[in-house]
Amino acid sequence: EATNPYDTSNRNYKYLWDASYYKGKYYCYFGILPIITLFIPYKIITNSYLTSPLACLIYSILGIIGTYLLYKEIIKKYLKKINFQTYIISFLFIIFGSKLLWCMHRPSFYEVVSLAAYTNITFGLYLTLFKNKRLHNFIGYTLLASSVLCRPTALLTSILLIPKIYNKLSV
Repeated sequence: EATNPYDTSNRNYKYLWDASYYKGKYYCYFGILPIITLFIPYKIITNSYLTSPLACLIYSILGIIGTYLLYKEIIKKYLKKINFQTYIISFLFIIFGSKLLWCMHRPSFYEVVSLAAYTNITFGLYLTLFKNKRLHNFIGYTLLASSVLCRPTALLTSILLIPKIYNKLSV
């Protein structure tokens, strides 16, 4: 009902960011993938609702595993003579420099979808860049594409695959 609904100084009521308001209710317009792959199966199996902190923990653990697999392959391919201490410390820097631990500090729905996208991206890149079987590529590309169902900005990571796709098409 405001003359300019985008002017926040006119708002004297509470509202949610990144949500659509329709007929008196807020709707989230992103994040369907964690609901389909984690929240609904959890509800079916346990007959209770999954909390955001537990979902963040699950995606954080999976994200760390995906990051490690990707990291290990990059080291194996490009930095074969790295010593063990540097290997461990640089991996820890990657984990501490990523969004994983920050998301665990404030585990809400926003963080769940970010962590789900991160997890899909790390496993997707690992499978598409370092595994050569068709099934691995199919799963990897599916994970990368489905990361957009978590956060639309995850589409930008697909830019990393342009050289690989280009090489496949030019052969």
